[in-house]
Amino acid sequence: MRPGESGLRNPLRGDKLINPDAALSKSFRLRWEGHTISFRAEAFNLTNSVFFQGANLALFDPKNFGQLGSPVAPRQRQFALRYSF
Repeated sequence: MRPGESGLRNPLRGDKLINPDAALSKSFRLRWEGHTISFRAEAFNLTNSVFFQGANLALFDPKNFGQLGSPVAPRQRQFALRYSF
């Protein structure tokens, strides 16, 4: 810290949030002119890591001060099939 500064802007920070997502897609041409079928698979929170919402920092609630919130959504997957003509 340099002289004259009062401190960090926000010293109370939560854990780092690294949440990788992934998607795969493949298109197939059909025999008919201009017809295709596309398949897509997506995964959110691919590593299925557990992340909690921020800690309770309310000073007027000393019983719950510093407790972590509820967990963020677990891994989710979705699939799509599209027929285009």
